[in-house]
Amino acid sequence: MAPVEPLIGSRWQASAGSERARQVTSPFDGSTVGTVGVADPGGVEVALAAAERVPRYGGVHPLTSG
Repeated sequence: MAPVEPLIGSRWQASAGSERARQVTSPFDGSTVGTVGVADPGGVEVALAAAERVPRYGGVHPLTSG
């Protein structure tokens, strides 16, 4: 499995290699539908900091709410 970098804060983050990727399987038939990057603890901290910078809209998503 090729390394896959997680997208955190609108940027692809370097991963630690193939051990930092997970296959996603379909619950319907168990087939592999894709591969996602898994952040290391430092990447989690970056993701939390990025999430804190996102504007809050009182529970209303600006792209899906009319």
